Amino acid sequence: MNYTQEQFQALAPYADNFRTAIEGEWSRRIPVDGQKLIRKTYEDATKTRIPFNSGCQLCLLNLLKRAGRLWYADKKEIEASQAAPKIDVPGFEHVLVHESNVPAEPEQAPAPEAPQDGAEKGQKSPRKPGKGNGTGRSNKGRKSAQKSAMKK
Repeated sequence: MNYTQEQFQALAPYADNFRTAIEGEWSRRIPVDGQKLIRKTYEDATKTRIPFNSGCQLCLLNLLKRAGRLWYADKKEIEASQAAPKIDVPGFEHVLVHESNVPAEPEQAPAPEAPQDGAEKGQKSPRKPGKGNGTGRSNKGRKSAQKSAMKK
């Protein structure tokens, strides 16, 4: 766990702010006392200092993302430990039995489909126009245009 139980509970009221910062890249305004609490808790948990200005919305967003990722990781860990029953197996420590520990059957990749409408490799699609002016010829310069006209 990243946060202690007390720190985790102190940050719980800001769960919606963490979610919107992580998933939506935006945040609501949080009172300065709340910002200080989140910053101090994050710095104590990670033993790092982060640059922060309480008047800067980008600083607040970055703080919410950092603290929120740790908070949600701890939440997931707590939920997993409460949901998974512990079974005492002789010769082993407590083993967690959970659906995620059971290997699933590997999925078969779908077979590649054959080209439709008689389209072969190398043919242009009738729906996609070519580059340039739509004539299929390049308009790069007079000499190249003369050469293509002479080939006909």
